Amino acid sequence: MSKYAGSLYYSFGIAADLSASQWRGVVVNGNEQVAARATVTINSGAVAGILQNAPNTSTQMARVCMLGSSKLELGDSIAAGAIFRFNTIGVGIPLPVTAGAVPIGGLALEGYTGASVTGGLIEAFIRVDYAIDSTSVS
Repeated sequence: MSKYAGSLYYSFGIAADLSASQWRGVVVNGNEQVAARATVTINSGAVAGILQNAPNTSTQMARVCMLGSSKLELGDSIAAGAIFRFNTIGVGIPLPVTAGAVPIGGLALEGYTGASVTGGLIEAFIRVDYAIDSTSVS
């Protein structure tokens, strides 16, 4: 994508090797460190943002995009302009149209479909929101 939006980044220490989590949603654990979403239950694994690098030792800092434009790893096809959420391992999937409040991750700026959707990358606008009522989203 040729467009650019300013972004807000924050640096954190890491709880474990995150080399497989680049471009995925990550969480902040009770020790003020970034961890893979599947490993943390604090705040129900609420995503803080998208990991921008691939730190693999405790001497490396994690760079997390908390607001703005970022690449995003996908777990399902998505249309440009669709609202996405994070699945249990932190990859982006379309927001389901179901009742109740559903945490969202942001807006897909590009669409992506194909036989190998899992692991595909798109440009997305990150705006983590923890209480959107998905019944009002069309």
